[in-house]
Amino acid sequence: MEPTVAAALMTASTQAKITGAVAARMIQMDQDAAQTLITAMQESSENLQTITANLASGVGNNLDFSA
Repeated sequence: MEPTVAAALMTASTQAKITGAVAARMIQMDQDAAQTLITAMQESSENLQTITANLASGVGNNLDFSA
């Protein structure tokens, strides 16, 4: 796996974990904010899926096995 792909996946994963932790804490603090946080978590999940799909589509296209 290319280093840039690994770094992007790790960053996206970390962002998703942080978003989840913040959402859980905010829900405990204010029940009215729950819907807004759920929406933010869904958007974060969709962004992670898009990033993963875009990165995965280009991985391995430029391999040179002639050595």
